[in-house]
Amino acid sequence: MNSKFEIITRETNAEHFYFKRGNSFNNKRIVGQTLANVLNIFIHNNKKNAFNEIKEYSNFDDKCYGSLKRLTRVLDKVGHFKMRKFLLRWYDNSMKPMQTIKHNEVLAFKIYKSRFLSRSFYAWRELHNDQMSSY
Repeated sequence: MNSKFEIITRETNAEHFYFKRGNSFNNKRIVGQTLANVLNIFIHNNKKNAFNEIKEYSNFDDKCYGSLKRLTRVLDKVGHFKMRKFLLRWYDNSMKPMQTIKHNEVLAFKIYKSRFLSRSFYAWRELHNDQMSSY
């Protein structure tokens, strides 16, 4: 009886050992799978954040490029407007007959006599012309 008990005890202990060893292996496998899943999620989130940052930067860059393009168009239009205005002024002053220029001076003198604002403007213009001629 004693020997049967020892045999059964040894077999039970061996089964218990193999069962514990199997549980330990399963625990390690489960921990490994969980760790791999967590790392995959972490990598996926990092990739997603990197692509979102690239997208935001490209949108910002596109917005800046559009703003600069609009600014250059506006400055170009202003430059063309000023060139056109000064060419027309040059044409008015150089190509018109002398009678028209004299007529314009007479009209300017009549306006100068009639209105206070005009008088102050012409006084300022004369002062400004005198200052510019002294340079």
